[in-house]
Amino acid sequence: MKGYELLTTMDGGKLLKLLKVEVSCDKDRLSTWIEGTGVWVEIMNGRINFAGSNAYKIHWYSMPIEENVNFSTILDSRSVAQLKKFVHKKDKVDIYFKKENNEIVNVAFQTNRVEEPLIAFTINGTIPKYQDLSMEDKEDTYYAVMDKQDLQDKLQSMIKKGIYSEVHFVINEDISIENDTVVNKINTLNGKFIASEFKLNANYIIDFLKTIDTKTKEITLYYDNLHLSVGHTRPVQFLAKDGTITYRLITMPSK
Repeated sequence: MKGYELLTTMDGGKLLKLLKVEVSCDKDRLSTWIEGTGVWVEIMNGRINFAGSNAYKIHWYSMPIEENVNFSTILDSRSVAQLKKFVHKKDKVDIYFKKENNEIVNVAFQTNRVEEPLIAFTINGTIPKYQDLSMEDKEDTYYAVMDKQDLQDKLQSMIKKGIYSEVHFVINEDISIENDTVVNKINTLNGKFIASEFKLNANYIIDFLKTIDTKTKEITLYYDNLHLSVGHTRPVQFLAKDGTITYRLITMPSK
């Protein structure tokens, strides 16, 4: 492609999984959403990362790639929506980028199925250091490995569709989730525990779990040793793996 440089080649199915990261705004949180925000795309340390955020959560999905390059841009949300329709699971997708005045202005996606590429627009902006929030490798982190489907089913049973809903996570040697009327024990497989409790938005967790492949059986909750009482402001992290793809949800508990 004239004026473009080849960045990498990906399987269409894996690209579509990464594109599920796009964050939509809750109806009751419209004032926090910046119009035109898209998806952060970065390549570093041999991994391609797709991430997005609002004021209360970060979705961060990643996978390894062969190219040892550094690359970052923000894909416009409208281009992301078009890309989800353009790419099919069985495609091979070549990803190109175009620079003007040392800024990435377009990213092009070329499949083996369609002759014309899809040209995605980018947004000028600074990507925050969301990767610094990763919790799984920190020494003071505790974790609990749960049955993903069990967690999803019990959360869904506790909330009304479309309504903002908090659930209270209580951790001892297992995990229970509670609201004003229901207490549910979660099928906990293993972990490194410290007693803790915190409130989370159930809708955020359910939306995240729905983007993960149904073949994925486990979800890991990470929290640190400051999570000792309701009302703290430290984030927690949910992590799942689907083959080579890693899914993370980093979210702030309710005060």
